[in-house]
Amino acid sequence: MGTIAELIEIYARRQADDVASDLRYVSLCRANDADNVFHASRRRVEMIKRTLEEQVGIQQTYQKQVKYALKLFYRLVGSEDQQDEICLRITRQSYYPRWTDRQKAYFDETSALLKTSLDYFLSFTQRNQTGAGNPINGAHLHLIQSMGLLDPLSSAQNELAHMLDIFLRNNNFRGFYFPTHEDNSQQVDQKIDESLDNCIVFIQLIQNEMFSKHYGGWPNYCFREYLQAVAKSKHMIFLFADGQHPDDLIPEEAVKFDLNAWHRFVRDADCVDLKPTLIAEQSASIQVNRDKLKERLVEGVQKFRKALWEGVPGDLD
Repeated sequence: MGTIAELIEIYARRQADDVASDLRYVSLCRANDADNVFHASRRRVEMIKRTLEEQVGIQQTYQKQVKYALKLFYRLVGSEDQQDEICLRITRQSYYPRWTDRQKAYFDETSALLKTSLDYFLSFTQRNQTGAGNPINGAHLHLIQSMGLLDPLSSAQNELAHMLDIFLRNNNFRGFYFPTHEDNSQQVDQKIDESLDNCIVFIQLIQNEMFSKHYGGWPNYCFREYLQAVAKSKHMIFLFADGQHPDDLIPEEAVKFDLNAWHRFVRDADCVDLKPTLIAEQSASIQVNRDKLKERLVEGVQKFRKALWEGVPGDLD
């Protein structure tokens, strides 16, 4: 990082208000006096150091220092001009050396996860026995339209899943939403595997079609994704789109035999069911559904994400 590395080292070992008295800093500023890029970098490093002082430096315990350092780092992940990397390097030089070994390890692991992680992986099916349109779009017509998606009735794709992805992104989450598995190719499998590895929460939109015996030789991506999420001990949120859960869940005798364990898991899970909004008389259910999604889905993902910086080991652990 060149000169910016020198700036980080200077700001890391001093309070931001004292940097102007540092001879190395003064010399660096004089040598780069006409360099606008240098001064932009200096302002960026100083802003992050001051924020760390205000949010991390004031904490009375090392545990809280780690917590607030992780929170700030997460805010900066994906920002321009390497702000997340600047934050990480100043934190490591300013505060990290005094933390316990367990706190250091937790910070290392969690900051790496926050750097690469997606908030959610959205699993859903495109299965449709009708051959035209997609019945799920009709059942949730007005809810889908309430998110600005036009004429979902003419689409063969799962526009309810599309709507959920928009809803989550509008709530400032980053996620994986893969509209079509065009081929059971190695490239698709790799993308799914990597995204599942990197997600914090596995969200599955449940439809009875996912368990049906009518798709004998077809690959069941949803089942595969579920098994991977279980194997990776992912936090899970299930949404049920075919009526009331569990009353309207497909009966066990209609389920493809090798999907029985998955079906039972879903049957016993705390699913968020979504009321139909097909006709105008059901329009009141739009807000009911949106409130459910806010309370159960958005706040659920926030809770699991928050747990990453709330789980810092204590100073005496």
